[in-house]
Amino acid sequence: MKTLILLTHENYPASKANRALLESLPEGAPVVIRNLYEMYPDGRIDVAAEQSLAEQFDRIIFQYPMYWYDVPAFFKKWLDEVVAFGWAFGTREALRGKSIGLVITTGSPRETFTREQAGFTIEESALPVIATIRYVQAQYIGLVALCNGDNLDPAEVAESRAAYQRLVLGK
Repeated sequence: MKTLILLTHENYPASKANRALLESLPEGAPVVIRNLYEMYPDGRIDVAAEQSLAEQFDRIIFQYPMYWYDVPAFFKKWLDEVVAFGWAFGTREALRGKSIGLVITTGSPRETFTREQAGFTIEESALPVIATIRYVQAQYIGLVALCNGDNLDPAEVAESRAAYQRLVLGK
């Protein structure tokens, strides 16, 4: 099974958390990684190309850093333009039955994402994306979060890498 990872990170080389996860994948893993910011530096998304590519994979991972408790604006734009009526829902259902998971990285420690501190958990921050996945009748397969990106805890990195490999590779 081939997996498409749609990474939306505007400064991936500086991201310790995203690099720690992506670099944990075994060499030769059946994975295609696309950083949307690198693919579309002018901000113009080739919707037909993105839709065609998504159709070629049974497993898709949306990977992004959390920005102000939300998705990056460019990922939201991708969702708005690519996951469109007539392709993803309505007259066609191109994502129906596909396995879609989420990977979220944060700059803050995991402890800050509690109902007591933030008012919700990391998982709850992803509910709009999860609802979108379900709305287009894809299968939501879970979420991996790696927190405190500037000051990574080795134990959390190891745990997140193992969970990441399971999510991405379906093992």
